[in-house]
Formats: sequence, structure tokens, C-alpha cells
Amino acid sequence: MDDLISYSNTDWMREIDAYALITILYLDQRKTISKGGKGVKAKQEYALLVNELEKDFVKKKMKNYEKAITVEAKHKRQTQQEVNELQRDMKYQVNEEKADTESKIAMKKDAIQSSDESIQLYEDEQKSLQEKLQKLNEKQQDLAMK
Repeated sequence: MDDLISYSNTDWMREIDAYALITILYLDQRKTISKGGKGVKAKQEYALLVNELEKDFVKKKMKNYEKAITVEAKHKRQTQQEVNELQRDMKYQVNEEKADTESKIAMKKDAIQSSDESIQLYEDEQKSLQEKLQKLNEKQQDLAMK
């Protein structure tokens, strides 16, 4: 039974990334009572390290959102070109073919609208992350002044 528990704990520990581990260490050391002011400097160093890791994490997320926006915009342009081609081809189609083409156009327009919504969502998330990054920079300045 102990082997099973130690095995699951080992697996769990492997899943923790560096950011989470540093955060745990930072939070654990904040609970420790220190004498003579030695811990104050260590706490500040840990706080700065955690803050820097958090800033890196936010920057990576922002880059990922930028990539996602680029992909969605490309998909939107491609879909719009397909809609334009279908509309040009409609001139030379009979009623039955026109109905089928209009259905395809409607589906593509829905896809364009979905891309617009996704882009807006990603941009909103980016703004939120930008604000968080600004707050983290302010926090870093405050920590450095202590």
C-alpha cells in the first residue's frame, strides 16, 4: 500500500511545473518564522522570483493569443475568399445549384462570424493579460524598493 501511495505522489510531483513549485516554495517559506531579519531578504528574493516567473507566464500566454489571432484572421480571409468565389460562380448556375451555393455561402458566413467572435475574445484576453503584466511590473518595483 505504501508503494502505491509513494508511486502516486511521485507521479503527482512530476506534473508540477517549475512555476507551481516555486510558488509553493514561496508560500511555504512565508509561513516560516525567521529570527534576526535573515528571512526578510529571502522572502523578498522569493517574491521577486515568483513575480518574474508569473510575468514570463503571462508573456507566453500573450504570445499564444497573438498566434491564435493570426490563425483566426488567416482563416477568416480564406473563408471570405471562398464566399466571393461562390458568389461569382452563382451567376452561371441554375436554380437548384444556386440554392446549394447559397447554403454553402451561409455556412461560410457563419464561420466568418465565429472567427470574428474568436478574434474579439482573444483580443479581450490579451488586454486583460496586458493589465496583469502592468500590475506585475508595479509589484516588482514595489518589491525592489523594500
